[in-house]
Amino acid sequence: MPVWRKAIPVDTLRGVTDAAWKTNRKTLLELYTIWFETGNMDIIKEIDEGLYDLLADVMQEELEEG
Repeated sequence: MPVWRKAIPVDTLRGVTDAAWKTNRKTLLELYTIWFETGNMDIIKEIDEGLYDLLADVMQEELEEG
């Protein structure tokens, strides 16, 4: 999450709290599913396979526990 925050322009971060970045488990699982089904994970894999492996491991584990 800290890396993702760095990708957001500083002006956008004004007034944003950690609470704004939190989500419930159901929403998180839905987002993970969307990333896989829309091909976003394939794009990440093409760009950085190491990042893909890390994300895929975490996401798959969460989805299996779902």
